[in-house]
Amino acid sequence: MDSNTVTLAGADVRVGAGKPKASNEPKGKESAEDARCEALAKRFREQRRENGIAQADAAWVEQPFAAWLRHLDEEGPCPGMRDLEALAVGMAEALAIRDALIVSLVAGRGQCDMHRMVAFASHPHDPRNARSMYRLLRTAFEDEHAELDRRRCHAGIAMMCDMADAVPGRFKVQPLAVAGYILWWMGEAKALEYALRALGLDQGCTLAAIVCSALEHGIGPANSGERRVRGRPS
Repeated sequence: MDSNTVTLAGADVRVGAGKPKASNEPKGKESAEDARCEALAKRFREQRRENGIAQADAAWVEQPFAAWLRHLDEEGPCPGMRDLEALAVGMAEALAIRDALIVSLVAGRGQCDMHRMVAFASHPHDPRNARSMYRLLRTAFEDEHAELDRRRCHAGIAMMCDMADAVPGRFKVQPLAVAGYILWWMGEAKALEYALRALGLDQGCTLAAIVCSALEHGIGPANSGERRVRGRPS
């Protein structure tokens, strides 16, 4: 999903719009949270080297994804700290994990189940998975009659905010960017705040940058009434 020109469910948006605010995140000596998350990231990288990327990624996300979906489907409590940290670390190390979480929200209940989420995260370049993800995102973006499950999306945003609160530094970036992206998808004004917070931590966060660019150019999903696509769908 990340590139110099990022295709956002059918809309080509040039990154770089929107100037990030200076980060207000505290700086200083490494905290216990820093050490714990960096240790988790190191373990994840080691598992990928030892077991192969696909197998390691699938094993890493299986339990956290299950907890994520149970909460989205109102069948379980919010994931615990261990699962939230695993997801935040996973997103920082492998953007396919982030993309699977995004699709689980915008595609709606039943369209992106546990099996499909793990497949998206662990085999993102498999042609079948790539086509399936593109179709789900494109349909949700292009269909003017599509209705997001706002309760489900807000539950996902709340979990992303919990992640951002639970982890330090670089591990906050993708949860904040995803929260901004989903808020943009729903047409909510706070999207810019979250995108700018992500950019304040990492100016290279393309997902946050395209949210800013989309807002600047008045681009939104077809059902928002604000969609104005520039460029060629791809």
